[in-house]
Formats: sequence, C-alpha cells, structure tokens
Amino acid sequence: MAGDNKDLILECTISGTLFSCLGSASFAILWAVNWRPWRIYSWIYARKWPSFLQGPQLGILCGFLSLCAWLLVISPIVVLITWGSWLISILGRDIIGLAVIMAGTALLLAFYSIILWWRTQWQSSRAVAILLLLAVALLYAYELCAVYVTAGSTAPQRYSPSGFFFGVSVIALAINMLFICRMVFNGNGLDVDEYVRSAYKFAYSECIEVGPVACLPEPPDPNDLYPRQSRRVSHLGLLYLGSLLVLLVYSILYGLTAKESNWLGAITSAAVIILDWNMGACLYGFQLLQSRVMALFVAGTSRVFLICFGVQYWYLGHCISYAVVGSVLLGAAVTRHLSITNPLAARRDALRSTVIRLREGFRKKEQNSSSSSSEGCE
Repeated sequence: MAGDNKDLILECTISGTLFSCLGSASFAILWAVNWRPWRIYSWIYARKWPSFLQGPQLGILCGFLSLCAWLLVISPIVVLITWGSWLISILGRDIIGLAVIMAGTALLLAFYSIILWWRTQWQSSRAVAILLLLAVALLYAYELCAVYVTAGSTAPQRYSPSGFFFGVSVIALAINMLFICRMVFNGNGLDVDEYVRSAYKFAYSECIEVGPVACLPEPPDPNDLYPRQSRRVSHLGLLYLGSLLVLLVYSILYGLTAKESNWLGAITSAAVIILDWNMGACLYGFQLLQSRVMALFVAGTSRVFLICFGVQYWYLGHCISYAVVGSVLLGAAVTRHLSITNPLAARRDALRSTVIRLREGFRKKEQNSSSSSSEGCE
C-alpha cells in the first residue's frame, strides 16, 4: 500500500511538472501567433533570418521548426493522456484516469477556444466552434463512460432504474440538443471566415488587371459568399439526421441494457421528436416565436421534464412537458393575434407609413425645385 502511494506521488509529480512546462511553452507559442496555430509556419518564415540561410534551406529549416512548434502545442494533451493511462495502471480505477484524459483534455480545449475567441474580439470563428464542440463531445463521452464503461455489464444492477434512466437520458438528450442548437443558430448563411480571407487578399493584393484600361481587382462581394438555398437545406437536413441518429442509438442502447421499462427510451425519443416538430413549425413555419433563445429554452425545459420523473411516473413528466410547450405556443399565438388586431397599434403603423410617404414626397419636391432653379439660372 505504501509502495503504491509512493508510485502515485512520483507519477503525479512527474506528470504535473511536465504538464506545467510544456503547457507554458504551448501557451507562449500560441500567444505569439495570436492563437492561430495554422500560422506557425508563416510566423517562423517571417522572422529576420541571416543572409546565409536565405534560399531553399530556409524553407526546410522553417518546416522543421514548424513541426517542433506543433509538437509543443499538442504536447499538453499528450501529457494528459499519458497521465491518465498511468493512473489507470497504478490505481486500477478507470474513472479517475478517464477523468484526467477526457475531462482534462476537454477543459484544455475549452480554455484554448475561449482565449482564441477573446483574441478575435468575440467574433464568429469556425475554429472556436470546432474546439468547443470537441470539448463538449469529450465531456459527454466521459459521462457515458462513467455510466457504462466503469460499471461494465452490471451498470443497470448497480444503479436504481430511475437513476440509470436519468443518467443515460441526460447524456443522450444533451448530445441531441447540440444538433438542435446548431440548427436554430444556423445564421444567415454568410461565411464570415471566407469573407475575411478574401478581404485580406484584396487589401494586400499588388496585381493590376491588364487590359484596354488598367484597373484594380474588385473588392469581395458578401453576396457571393452566401451558400445556395439547396446547400443550406441539405446542411440543416444533415444536422437533423444527426439528432435523430443520437435518439435512435439512445433508444437501442437503453432498451438493451435497462432492467425495467426497456421501452421508455423509445417513448422518450418519440416525445422529443414530436415536441421538436411543434417548436420548429411554430418557429419557422407560422413564426409564432420571434426569439430563438426562447425556443431553445422551451425545448430544453421540455426535455428535463421528460426524464426527471423516473421510470415510475414517466407519464406525469410527459404530460407536464406537453403542457409547457402547449402553453408557450398558445401564449405566443394569442400575443401575435392581439398585436395584429390592436387598433391603437394599427393606427400607429398607419401614421408612421403616412409620415414616411410625406417625407419622401417633400424630398422629391425639393429636388425638383432645386433642379428647375438651376436650369433657370443657366
């Protein structure tokens, strides 16, 4: 027992020291390239090198240094994986080692993504979205391992039926909500990253088009970067298929492993699909809900009620969930109807449109009088 404690202390000391040193080196490199590791090679190449290194050998040297920098950037993740594997072999408890590997890596990726987001002035970035998605996926994978892998085939026997149903359902519905959030906040379709790249190329462009009349290249048009409607629909369709696939795997996995109410996973998945269809129809079809955040809040709340009453009173949770969604949609419909039929609001809108038309008429009259006066002076 004392020998195991000494090995554990020695392993944690070595791994912690390596993680601190390599993490500091990784932080310094990423800070130098403004938290954009894909610019490491260009940053190294742009340094002031001696004249005897200019030429083909400079490209080879920069490539080697770029490879070393990349190894330093990813070295903290490698240390975490090694640390977790070592803990599993020493302690014999998978849950602690998996926490270091999965949860530690997820926290590191989340830290990198937040710093990158801050360095880009909180603008939309594809790299930030990918890093955050990987971090959340690792956390969900760790939760799934905590339920199944650590307990093995005896997981349903080690946990109560309601606790097992809640644990598995929380993980599955949380992953399902990732796809729904991406669908709701799909944006207007403009590829901001591509537009920024095109703008930089135009700003630093030195070429001039040769022709009958020399002219500078045209600046990038944002309208050219909007995807086609068919492409956007296919993207939304793939996201929704991904959410359905998560529910299918959840239904099958719970049905094969639960010792009571094996069909409850399939019923919960069907309820989620029905509620999502109602929310989607009212958000996009009838446009009853104007706030996307409100729609996601209602969708998340309905999922919580679906699973929080366990396997004994699941029908009560389903009834409350349907009642919550129905009440929100009914309130939105009534609010929209009152806003349309309100005579004061209608009179205000008519007065505003009349004022706008009068201003346009006066502006045209002034322009005509000024043009006629200028012609008379000529």
